[in-house]
Amino acid sequence: MISHAGLAGSLKGGGKKANQGITAITRLLYHNQIPVYRNKLQQIRGRSRPDFAHFLNLGGAGGNVSSGKFSKRVYNGSEGRDAMRYQNGKRYYTMSQYCRARYGGRIVKVPLLSGCTCPNRDGSRGSGGCAFCSFTPGNISKEISEQYREGCARLLPKWPDARPVAYFQEGSNTHLPAPSLAALLAEAAALPEAAGIRIATRADCIDREKAEMLAEFQQSRGLPVEIELGLQTVHDRTAAALNRCHSFAEFCAGFSLLREAGLYICIHLINGLPGETP
Repeated sequence: MISHAGLAGSLKGGGKKANQGITAITRLLYHNQIPVYRNKLQQIRGRSRPDFAHFLNLGGAGGNVSSGKFSKRVYNGSEGRDAMRYQNGKRYYTMSQYCRARYGGRIVKVPLLSGCTCPNRDGSRGSGGCAFCSFTPGNISKEISEQYREGCARLLPKWPDARPVAYFQEGSNTHLPAPSLAALLAEAAALPEAAGIRIATRADCIDREKAEMLAEFQQSRGLPVEIELGLQTVHDRTAAALNRCHSFAEFCAGFSLLREAGLYICIHLINGLPGETP
């Protein structure tokens, strides 16, 4: 369903160079029907720029996607047939529509702290964390089950028809040693009424052992496991300025391991980083 090519938000400058970058992005969207979170993909011509998403949800094997596609005009900038539209009437596949198809209705993500750290803070890859991140690692004071219970009590009254999803949001959760990650998954699977598990991490914290463990857990428990990968930018120079401490090539390697394992992936991007927007 998904390729990792062409995920750049935009290219510095305009004209032919900018349009080449846009072609890579729209080819990815057009061929793979990637669900887009909130913002529309704008038609790109000349020096205009794409404001298509902060997050792209990348489904694994067997993902539920709409049969609609982007129009030829949006794909290559030429005049062509009108765009086919998704069921919600929009010309892109929204995260909301994806979740409803995946889970059979609305979901609400319940944030949980696993007690993990990050390789960009513990010195294994860097120190100080990313420039945009306020995460501070530390010991958790409440058990996962208590965090989940309190989170459901806080969020479900606002969305009473939603199903809760256990969301390990802060830190790089697959940076945990494999036995600790397995124990975390088992604890999450025991949470009452949980419709699935979402795990935030970095692609350089994914190896084959962990990717296969996550896939095996999903298959054996029949519980959806979705991985949120922080990418932010495909440009290594920008990533260095953000103190990301990993390359786009490393991201692609971790991404590919998850894809090969058949896991669902959500990629986080930051639109309009300095030096990338014309």
